[in-house]
Amino acid sequence: MFTETQSDLPTCSWCGDKKILTIRFTNCPNERIQKDINVIADAVSESSQPIVHFIGNYSDVTRIPGILAWARVRFPAWDRVGWVVIYGLKNQSLQLLLSYVAHLYSIKMHFCENEAQSLDFLQRVDQTLPLLRATSET
Repeated sequence: MFTETQSDLPTCSWCGDKKILTIRFTNCPNERIQKDINVIADAVSESSQPIVHFIGNYSDVTRIPGILAWARVRFPAWDRVGWVVIYGLKNQSLQLLLSYVAHLYSIKMHFCENEAQSLDFLQRVDQTLPLLRATSET
């Protein structure tokens, strides 16, 4: 099971029978973007599931990495990526940039307010997922 908690990498963990990778992003220097995304790409490769969804927590992100920082990034195998659900994003410029990148790579992206809404969204769009949270939770 993949779990990364080193302080120099994004915090990643699996849920939903290893069908969903949750990632907590933080502000990071441009030189770390490649390393962060490569951790995620490796996690997709390690999963035995044909489709992997992502939930990205951007609550701590306030600035956009420079465009040159993305030049050497090894992105995940997009054919195995289901939905990318993002919550906690306060920076409208970053939301616009992420929407553009999603469109450019034909990535299904959805923005939510919080983790609970993100899990509910994935539960609605992917009937193969196990119960992600009790219905009585808010």
